Amino acid sequence: IELNNGKESTTIKLEVGKEGILLMPGLWRRLRNFSQDAIILVVADNEYDENDYIRDWQSYSEWLNNV
Repeated sequence: IELNNGKESTTIKLEVGKEGILLMPGLWRRLRNFSQDAIILVVADNEYDENDYIRDWQSYSEWLNNV
């Protein structure tokens, strides 16, 4: 999982099936290099709304400048 908050970036590698990570809102994240048996669980407090998501870095940078 590659994480970036607009100032710093880090990569977290989850290797064991019992590992997990809690991400707070406002982080740019990129998920990659999944094993064939990987599972992703997303828990949210609202129903999915496509309009609530930022899909490109430029839009994310603009959003950060307005927060």
